[in-house]
Amino acid sequence: IRVQAATGMRPIELLTMRQLSPAGYRVIQPFPKVPGVKAYTAESEGNKLDHRDDVRVIMLSPSVWSLIAPWLPDDETWYIWSPARAPQARLALRRKHNRTGGGSPKRFAARYTKDPYNRAIRHACDGLFDPDGSMREAGITAHRWTPNQLRHLAATEITSELSLDDARVMLGHSTVQTTLIYAKPDLTRAAEAALKRG
Repeated sequence: IRVQAATGMRPIELLTMRQLSPAGYRVIQPFPKVPGVKAYTAESEGNKLDHRDDVRVIMLSPSVWSLIAPWLPDDETWYIWSPARAPQARLALRRKHNRTGGGSPKRFAARYTKDPYNRAIRHACDGLFDPDGSMREAGITAHRWTPNQLRHLAATEITSELSLDDARVMLGHSTVQTTLIYAKPDLTRAAEAALKRG
């Protein structure tokens, strides 16, 4: 979640991340013009840009890379965010805390898709904001958000902190008009402008 919020990636771009493509080319590599930054070439697997034959390159800052690095699999062709590796991590954690890890082994998909990612976020929101389930029982779901809202949040924050053009480039938009659909107005800046004008 923090990686997507920081970069403004589409959910599919996050979920299909790996270090090496099945064809053997490096998907994540250092960006030579800016030390410390890595360039991630998003694979076109279900990417919104497939019809345009565009290549989507996402820049990963050192702080974003520090979030990703602990999750890198030994096999560089594996997806970084993989449900197939999650049970191994849970089992290792149970062993570390001297709990038994019973049960039969299950087969898991090679990578997460948008639906389990969305459900995990919804479940986390419910656990954090509605632990007793009373809001859900009353039909209130305003405390929930979706992965696509993270992209909109990133657009708004990048526009506010840097510029609209920086947000356009980071989100991979070809025009500023598209970025304006994502970025919400910065009401703090509007209030400060109103105060200055008197």
